[in-house]
Amino acid sequence: MSKHWDQYWKQGHLTSFGDSFEGNYTGVLHQAWTEAVEMLPEQFDVLDIATGNGAIPLLLKESLLPLGKSGQIIGVDLAQVNQPENDSSSISIELLSNINCCDLPFEAETFDVVTSQFGIEYAPLNVALVEALRVLKAKGRLQLIVHHSESMVIRRNRRIVNLISGSLVEQVLNLLGVMTEQMGELRSNIDLARIKDNPQSEQNRLELNRLIGELVKLDEDALKDSDLMTYVATLFKTGIFWSVSKKKEYLRFITSELLTLEQRLTELVNASVTQDDLASIINSTAKTSKLEEIKVIRTSEFDEILAWKVVLCKH
Repeated sequence: MSKHWDQYWKQGHLTSFGDSFEGNYTGVLHQAWTEAVEMLPEQFDVLDIATGNGAIPLLLKESLLPLGKSGQIIGVDLAQVNQPENDSSSISIELLSNINCCDLPFEAETFDVVTSQFGIEYAPLNVALVEALRVLKAKGRLQLIVHHSESMVIRRNRRIVNLISGSLVEQVLNLLGVMTEQMGELRSNIDLARIKDNPQSEQNRLELNRLIGELVKLDEDALKDSDLMTYVATLFKTGIFWSVSKKKEYLRFITSELLTLEQRLTELVNASVTQDDLASIINSTAKTSKLEEIKVIRTSEFDEILAWKVVLCKH
């Protein structure tokens, strides 16, 4: 997995949905995990795979504390993640970075429950599930929530990838570079008036508006989700009197952010699981585990597909 996930978690996101959640997961996703804690023993060990900044460990801890249970929750991730602050409660959380879920550094039969949400599917699932079951105790449960190939999340992110990987966005970025050079240094409203009266500047402005109009017609929602328009507005409002060198630096930042977004969302879309994928993978674990539950999680408000939920019990 690319280093862009290091950057993503470093920004402080708790969930894999970026700014879509201000805090931790809510609604049906929150409920799916609060139901899981009741079967844990009084003294427990839990492993969360592809944990990010610990969204699931924090949800589990929140649900477990009122039950009076104690233990530890270890989260592992291939990326560099942030260690949460631990309090003096009976439940500790430890997050480990740079851990490949296909080669876990734990003894066999260590954990009562192994969990993962929107993470384990980024690895080869047929390998990662075998490894997850290896470190699970006998009669222990493996609970997964994975991206559904037809979920609202995947459909939305396919559209963003299609938009920002297309030629129109590249043309916008190239034109912004040309306009930055053509305008030169702007230090006052007099300089700004001069640029507005320049025929070449007016031609560039009209071309930029045309390209943005084409993007709006192509997919206005995906354009908003990409933040491209926010970047453009910042350049021509907040940054209009920036030096040419600072504007060029900001254009490099925009390009880098869009490329990182494209890479991250492409990985997300490619990691999503079809029904056939899931059936094949579950069949491959039949010798070591029993399928307890498989269902499609839907949003409570619009009844849209959100994810697959899979629960396996180790023999």
